[in-house]
Parts: sequence; C-alpha cells; structure tokens
Amino acid sequence: MKSHSLPAIMKPSFSAVLLMLFICIFVAIALAQAPSDTKPTLSPEEQELLRARKANEEAQAEYYREQTNKLRQPPPVATPPPGKTFWQSVAENPASVVGVIGTILGAIIVAFVSLTALYFNSRNAIKAQQDSQFYEAMKRMGDNDSPTLRASAAGLLALMAQDEWREPSLSKKWPFFKLERSKPYFHTAVDQLMTGHLLENNPVAIESIKNALQQLVPLVPHDLSAITHDLHAANLSLQDQLASLIAEFFVISNCQEPPKAWENEQDEELWEQLKSATGYEAHSLRKLVINSRSFNNRFGNYRLIIDAQTTGDRGQFLSDLYDSLKVVSGHLRANVPLFCTALSKLQPKDAPPPSSLNSFYFERAFLVDGKIEREANLSHIGFMNANFSGMKLYDVNLANASLNSSTLSVLMEGGSLRNAWLMGAEFGGAWIRGVDMTDARLAEAKIPMGLSSNWWQANFYTTNPVPEVDSKLLEHLFEKQGVPTDPTEVHTSVLTYLNTYLESKQAKSEPTQDS
Repeated sequence: MKSHSLPAIMKPSFSAVLLMLFICIFVAIALAQAPSDTKPTLSPEEQELLRARKANEEAQAEYYREQTNKLRQPPPVATPPPGKTFWQSVAENPASVVGVIGTILGAIIVAFVSLTALYFNSRNAIKAQQDSQFYEAMKRMGDNDSPTLRASAAGLLALMAQDEWREPSLSKKWPFFKLERSKPYFHTAVDQLMTGHLLENNPVAIESIKNALQQLVPLVPHDLSAITHDLHAANLSLQDQLASLIAEFFVISNCQEPPKAWENEQDEELWEQLKSATGYEAHSLRKLVINSRSFNNRFGNYRLIIDAQTTGDRGQFLSDLYDSLKVVSGHLRANVPLFCTALSKLQPKDAPPPSSLNSFYFERAFLVDGKIEREANLSHIGFMNANFSGMKLYDVNLANASLNSSTLSVLMEGGSLRNAWLMGAEFGGAWIRGVDMTDARLAEAKIPMGLSSNWWQANFYTTNPVPEVDSKLLEHLFEKQGVPTDPTEVHTSVLTYLNTYLESKQAKSEPTQDS
C-alpha cells in the first residue's frame, strides 16, 4: 500500500476550504444587495421605541434648521407688548412699583440736596471774596497818604456798588419763597463816596469821586429825596466855606470893612482876582456872598487874627488862601453836576401835583454852569435865592416853582414857568424863548433884555397889601416887544397897566390939541 505524506493530504483540503469560503462570501454579498421584501418582525415595545426615536430625531433636525434660518435672516424689529397703565402695574405688583418710585424719589432728593449744597457753598465763597474786595476798597478810600489809591478806590466802589445779588426771602403770600434782587454794597458805597466828596482835597481824587457818584445817583432805588437833600446840604456847606475864604481874602487885602457885594463897582479889582482863583464869574461870587451868613462873621473874626500878625506873614497867608480857594471851588464845581443829576431824577415827568405848595425846598442852591436833563420835572420846588447862572434848560417844567430873588441868567427854550413865583428874580442876560409864562408872578423882577415868550400872560401884581402893578417893568417890556391886539390873551395886570398907560398918553395929548 502506497503511503501519503501530511502535506500532500492537506493541499486538496485547504483548497476546498478556501473555495467554500469564497462561495459563502459571494452569497452573503448577493443576499445583502438583493432587495428583501420580508422584514423582521418587531415587538410592540420595540416599534413604539423606534417611532419615538425617529420623532425625536425629526424634532431635533427641525430645531436646528429653524436656528440656522434665524441666523441667516436679519433680526426682526421687536414690537413692544401692549403697555400697561400705572395703576394696572400697581394693582398687579404694588410692592415693586412702590420700591421703584421710592428709589427714584430718593435719587432725586439726594441730587437736589447735593446741588443745593454746591450752589450755596460756591455762592458763599464768591460773596466772601467780594466782601474782602469791598472792604479792601473801603480801606484804600481812607488812605491818608496816596491820592492815587483813593481815586482808584472810588472807581472800584462805584463798580461794586452796582453788583446785584439774588437773596432768598419768605413771604406770607404766594409765592412763599422767592429770590429778590439786592445791592448789598450800594448804600455803604454811596455814604463813603459822599464823605470823600466833602473831605477830599486832591483835584484828581475829587474828580474820580464825582464820576463815581454820578454813576450811582441815578441808580438810587426808591426815593431820591434823601440823597438830593444830602447833596443840597453839601452845596450849602461848600458855599459857606467859599464865602469864609472870600472874607479872609478881603481881610488880607487890607479891607477894613466887609465889601458891599451888591455894589458892582466897589472893589472891582479884588473881585477879578477872586474870579481868577475860583473860576467863577464875579456876579456869581457876589450873589454867593450876599446869601451866605458866614461871610460877615468870618470877616470880623479874621480881622482880629490878621491884625495880630506881621506884614511878612500875610504873604504866606495869601498864598495858602489861594490854594484853599482852588480846593473849595473845585469841591463846589464837582457838587453842582451831582446835584443837578439828582434834581433831574427827583420827580417823575408825569408826577401829580403835591398836596402842599412846594414838595421840596432847596434854598440858596448854587447851580452855576450846571446841566438839567431835557424835560426834567422841577415843578412845585422851592428855589428861593438860588443861582442858575449859565444853565441851559430845554423843555424843563418849572411850573409853580418858587424862584423868588433867584438869579436866572439862563438859556431856556420850551418848558413851563406857569404859575411860577419869580418876584425879584434877576434874569440878567437870560435868553428865554417859547416858554409858557401864563400867570407867572414877575413883579419886581429884573429883566434887562426882554423875554421872547408870552410875558403878557404873566402876573405883574406886587405883593403889597393893596396889589399894584409893577409899571416900570411893564413899561420896559412893552417898549421892547409890545403886546398882542387880542385882549383875551393878555393878563389883567397887563391890561390894567395898558389902560393907565393909554389914559396918561391921552391926557398928555389933550393939552396939545387945545393949544
């Protein structure tokens, strides 16, 4: 028997096995690719689970698809939900609404308190700084050594006096709390400047103080009468000082008796020297001396002092006297425009007539070369023995003013002297045109030039117990200008004079006709 080895036996077996393996693989692939109409049978639980899984997968896919679409699309405009009223919100959630309101109110109160504190702190700081500046200006105003400091201090005081502050104030009526305007430095500054106006000796400082007061006088709140009377008192004081110095001048000039100022030709050379020293005309200085009570007293007292001095000392006295005359006349010249400004603002233009004859009295007012504002109201004011020389009065109302014995060498155009008291007034070189002089009392007035106004409507009766007509004055005016032919336009005093004048003229002509 023929024997076989192991490799020889295994070769056909291995080939068969490999062939079977290929056949199985091919069948498996064919079965996998062939459509199968038969499905495996699943239990109900498995089917339900399978459906749930598929639904979940579809929902997830739909969700991600929607998210993708939202990212690709532009964001839609949000439409606000329908609003709720305040009371609906309170009804739904009272606690939250009250909390929000409380928070807002608390924030508002904190902000208000902070702003108020900031306002008052800054305001107090600014006011404290201005107070320091004002007191420094007051200190400079009282400096004895430097007129420059006093002059600059006057301007600073005038500037600070016009500063306005709003001060809180409480009222019993609505509004209960309000801010009122005030000028805390005004009255103090005016008082200080008025004091400097009287005491200052330096011409530059005097001019600076005058300019400062001229800014403040029209701004005086409420009533101007107080400062007007203060300026009038200063005016009278300066006149008396100047009259005393004039008396000393005549004493040093070896006059043994007081000069008679009303006699124009007496001591004419000395009056001209005084005119040069003071800058005022001789007739204004004569009028000042006549009205001043200090002239004769000072003349007698100073006469005793000078008689005890040597002749050599008189030269020094005269030099010092000239300096004093310039200073005091400078003071008076600075006072006049201030006084005129106060007079111009004293009464409103449409002020009603006062209950008494005169509302104010400014006797002996020295207003030489002053300037009154156009259309100023000076009616019902007493200006007895005043001096208006050199003034220009345009449309000024002097109706019912008392101007007896005043000097009215003025240029007056328009305005009124109706019912004014002008008895004994000196018109000098006055130029008066277009002024209403109806019922003005002109008896004993001195009118050398005539009047280009309705003087025939003035009252020329004197104040004697038995009223008489001032025939001399009427004759002077009648000869210069004549009167209208219409008797209704002529005052009864003028008609009385004309009747007497015509009768006397007729009586003079009758003897001529008889002869």
